[in-house]
Amino acid sequence: MKTTFQSITGHFIGNFSVKFKAQFLKFKYKPKVNALKNRYASHFFTLFVCKETFNKILTKIFHTFNFHLQQIIYTTFLLFFRM
Repeated sequence: MKTTFQSITGHFIGNFSVKFKAQFLKFKYKPKVNALKNRYASHFFTLFVCKETFNKILTKIFHTFNFHLQQIIYTTFLLFFRM
């Protein structure tokens, strides 16, 4: 059974280790990463814009569908209680 001190220490050491490894990898592969970023930046931007546009279209469709659904339910409700 771990003590609280061991758990906290392990947590900080684990976080430090992960951050250190990330920094090391970033430093080691920085030129290649920058080259990839420069090469694919326009593609990432295009994907982001497409995703945002798609989300907006889906939101509009959902709101429109929701509005029509409300109208159908309301009309059905009125017809049902009119009889």
